[in-house]
Amino acid sequence: MDREGDLSFPNNVVYAAKQVCSLGRLFFACMVAGGIQYAWALQLSLLSPYSQSLGIPHQRVSLTWICGPIAGFVIVIIISTSITMYIAEEKQLHNADLEASSGRRGCICGFGDFYKSLKNLPPSMFKVLAVTAVTWLAWFPFIQYGTDWMGKEIYHGEPQGPKVAVYYAGVREGAVGLLLSSMCLLAASFNTPHLCGRLTSRVVWSLSNFILFGIMTAMVILGLVSTKGYNASFTAGLSGPDPKLRVIALSLFALIGIPQAVLFSVPWAVASKVADDRGQGLAIGVLNIAIIVPQLIIVLTAGPIDKAFGKGNTPAFGVGCAFAFICAVLALILLPKTRGTRGTSNATAMASRER
Repeated sequence: MDREGDLSFPNNVVYAAKQVCSLGRLFFACMVAGGIQYAWALQLSLLSPYSQSLGIPHQRVSLTWICGPIAGFVIVIIISTSITMYIAEEKQLHNADLEASSGRRGCICGFGDFYKSLKNLPPSMFKVLAVTAVTWLAWFPFIQYGTDWMGKEIYHGEPQGPKVAVYYAGVREGAVGLLLSSMCLLAASFNTPHLCGRLTSRVVWSLSNFILFGIMTAMVILGLVSTKGYNASFTAGLSGPDPKLRVIALSLFALIGIPQAVLFSVPWAVASKVADDRGQGLAIGVLNIAIIVPQLIIVLTAGPIDKAFGKGNTPAFGVGCAFAFICAVLALILLPKTRGTRGTSNATAMASRER
């Protein structure tokens, strides 16, 4: 069928021949991502501690993270799809009637059109979205509370009062841990494509969640050991970390960079292969939604969970452990199978059979 004349084709797009991205273009694209990561690093290391220094109680700190997911939810629908279409060498049809109609209907109808277009995605794409969503349910507790955990559970400090200096020493140590994590992420990123070629993407994705489950479980245990089960009388006289526990905590921060390398690459690759020529721009935009919604869920529930248990960051980390294990199993069950040869996948073939 001539897709240029078929206005019912998903997103009314015309697909140009795919071109190999030049090394220079890839380098500049990565530089843009580097700037974004700088801002993201500041948020990961300082947002929760700084919020508590302003007097916001720990059980409400998660709400300070809500602006990001909400803004992302809106921006992804309005902007992200158009940008990714351009990157994937997809061109929108310029139909005067369609443009006039779109202009009259406005932004709200644009949201409706976006969700209506979801029916054009391959069925296997929804499995990818489900696994992605559960993956981020597992990750976001650590993203929110990582440095706060180091300051409180390991260094035994408090964001206000006489132990504030100890707390921020722990926060700085947590920032060092995030640096070590980034170094491990960099090293793991070079090996991730090779592992996906040998083990398949779904196995690598599953293994990354098993690793995350092990690390988060170790963090829960370490926090309980460090505080003697959150014994206030025990921690009141402490003004710093146990040296051995500090080293273990830093090691866990570093190791978490390994599954993070998978988090930042494999879901996008799988989504692109599943979408194939049916609209990678739409697929990547929808994948962003599958990332944002879990963040909103954690943001809105972490506080009540904290209030119910009163055990610092341990309850949220425990939730992350549970979702990491669930996602490790779901990845093996739901994700499309891949071939055993490097860089190839039969996800595309599956998508073709589903048309």
